[in-house]
Amino acid sequence: MLSLTIAIIILNLSLGLAILVQSKRGVDAGVFFLITLAFSALTIANYLSLTTDPNVALYWVRAEMFIAAWHTFLFFVFVHAFAKSHFEYSLKHSLIFTVPFIIILVISVSPYLFSAVALNKNGLVETIPGNLFPVFALWLLGTMFLSMRRVVINFRSSTGTLRSQWKYLLIGSCSTYLLLIIFNFILGGFLQNTRFLAYTPIFSLPILFATAYAIVKHNLFDIKVLATQAFVTIISIFYLVRIVVATTMTDRVIGGVIFVTTVFFGFLLIRSVKEEIRAREKIALMAKSLTDTNWELAKSNEQLRIIDKRKSEFVSIVSHQLRTPITAMKGYSSLLLEDSYGPITDAVRAPIEKIFVSSKRLAEMVTDFLNISKIEQGTMTYTLTPVDVGTMITDLTEEFIPVARLKNIRLQADVPTSEKFIVNADDGKLRQVLSNLIDNSIKYTPQGGVDISVETLLERDLILIKIKDTGIGLSQEDIHHLFGKFTRGSEGQRHNTDGSGLGLYVAKKMLEAQGGNVWVDSEGPGKGSTFIIELHKEGEN
Repeated sequence: MLSLTIAIIILNLSLGLAILVQSKRGVDAGVFFLITLAFSALTIANYLSLTTDPNVALYWVRAEMFIAAWHTFLFFVFVHAFAKSHFEYSLKHSLIFTVPFIIILVISVSPYLFSAVALNKNGLVETIPGNLFPVFALWLLGTMFLSMRRVVINFRSSTGTLRSQWKYLLIGSCSTYLLLIIFNFILGGFLQNTRFLAYTPIFSLPILFATAYAIVKHNLFDIKVLATQAFVTIISIFYLVRIVVATTMTDRVIGGVIFVTTVFFGFLLIRSVKEEIRAREKIALMAKSLTDTNWELAKSNEQLRIIDKRKSEFVSIVSHQLRTPITAMKGYSSLLLEDSYGPITDAVRAPIEKIFVSSKRLAEMVTDFLNISKIEQGTMTYTLTPVDVGTMITDLTEEFIPVARLKNIRLQADVPTSEKFIVNADDGKLRQVLSNLIDNSIKYTPQGGVDISVETLLERDLILIKIKDTGIGLSQEDIHHLFGKFTRGSEGQRHNTDGSGLGLYVAKKMLEAQGGNVWVDSEGPGKGSTFIIELHKEGEN
């Protein structure tokens, strides 16, 4: 029985101290440590009460009841402080619970609880209840009931991890209190059957382990530390006991060496486990932070997507509304310049030409906005048919020659007549793309000219269209972002402030939708540029 008593005391104190040291929680860990102290003291008092000396037995039985009252009160405090940073204890609580508790403590060490003890025919100690034993029993059972009531209420009202913690508290406390009520109060107190009193310390184990597990629930790193510390403590105590009970000096020296070695390496083991846990906690914290960041980014991206969609819808609506009046301005100014409404004077012609050019440029910009809206909303449709790119380049070159002459630069196309350059594309949209690129090259070529060529790469079944100019050129930085939305080359912004930065973006998107591609090469600012369009021959894509 002595070995069982010592083992339970060591286990209680180790568990309580480990929880107190390791827990990052609030007052509940401190109260739990006090509970383990009370259980340890209760175990000692219970062992010492198992004597054949009536006077000694009476003293320790009363001490046992005194400690039991403290334990019951501490557990009541614990269930109200669990998962909180502090225990709210008002004047009302003091009057209702503390005053009766003090009275019970006085009763527990008085003859009114146990008036005497006697030895039965089996040599076991039997207690003789005093007049106030029912009062003590009623307070003890009532406080237990209030504690269990709080556990049940919190279990039913909580969720997640906290609910799981209250579940373990409920199971452990029910198990311990049920054993104590049956074997200590009913059998021992009322029926004077004391044969099970020696096993009282064992009854404390369910509530201790359940409460400890509830405190560190879902914190497996703390459990690992607790297990390591418990293991090292038990081994150390084992060798310490061997030193004490050794009968020869040789055994004591050997035991001392083993004990010191065990403590030293145990300390190193505990420290390494703690370092491992800190590293894992750091990684877990970083992973959680990364997860939270990713969630925030996903949420922000979703909001941006919604905003971008609304913006595209707005641009589409506005562009449609603007297109009609701009087309009317362009059409009527063209008719005026053609003298469809009669001859106009030179003084009037000049501003009308400016209106025509501005409305034409504005109409192109509105078209770009509409195309972007359709591309982003996924409503752009393509009717793919066989298209002769050679013929299209020839026609576009003839259309843009007057524009090039106005700038005193050349515009020529080299389209071999010995072969056909047939691709599978949307005729209208491909013409729009090529027109945009040719116009762009002319616009940014102040002198020299623009040369267009078409060739076939037989080994890859591709058709390449090159639009090479001797214009302002591009820096490497400009090349990387030139086909972005609302972006323009740095040199282009200085030479022409009217661009929207949308034409090349739309051109690239349209070509990619038709299975083609476009990119640009340049040796640097002032050294011209070459736009290269890649298209698959008919039947290859």
